[in-house]
Amino acid sequence: DIDILRRYVECLIAKKLLHRVSLIVSMAVLDSADLAIWLRDNRRHAIVPPHLIERMQDATDPVAEGRVLGSEFVREIANIAGVAGVNFTAGTELSMIPRILTDVSAERA
Repeated sequence: DIDILRRYVECLIAKKLLHRVSLIVSMAVLDSADLAIWLRDNRRHAIVPPHLIERMQDATDPVAEGRVLGSEFVREIANIAGVAGVNFTAGTELSMIPRILTDVSAERA
């Protein structure tokens, strides 16, 4: 959840913990509702809000929806002061990672 990340980074900045280190955010690239549910249930500290699972379940093309979600998250993460980058994790759809980066960089140009 991006709001949790924002509050966490604000806290780290307020405590001056990011002056000497770079914060890299780990983000899962979702290609199905099943993967989102699995992450929520099996990966300790993974935060997968119910509305994201619902969005993936409602999608006619879950891979395309995962790409859109990934692009949205990267855009939002890029605007959080104190975050130096994103570490992507992916299931079977590794090709989504460069596509997400292309989407985001095209919008920033």
